[in-house]
Amino acid sequence: MDLKIDIENGRGKLMLETTDTLMNNIFLSLNIQRDNWWFTPAFGSRLHELNREKNVARVEMLAVNYAKEALQWLVETKRASAVDAATTHIKGGLILMVTVTTAAGKPVIFEKFISVGQ
Repeated sequence: MDLKIDIENGRGKLMLETTDTLMNNIFLSLNIQRDNWWFTPAFGSRLHELNREKNVARVEMLAVNYAKEALQWLVETKRASAVDAATTHIKGGLILMVTVTTAAGKPVIFEKFISVGQ
């Protein structure tokens, strides 16, 4: 069991409750910068690197790859059976849509705005 992170308007707030969903793991994996987690430097994502890039099709592909890379540990530890990601181009950035399929087959959907080209 993990402590629950209540996600509202893209921001997380730690609650003093427990949860068994993957939403916490997804939120932390995508929002913590890779190499900044003291316990496991490989934890986190490289999505923050995209804010220096121009908003072109190549960056959309990188966002999908970075998200899958950050969430791969869920599949390796058998907490999830699959990870899929897609992006939608909007002014000022991308909307990253991630679907993680739990080990029980239930989809967990997470959306995140990624600032690009700023």
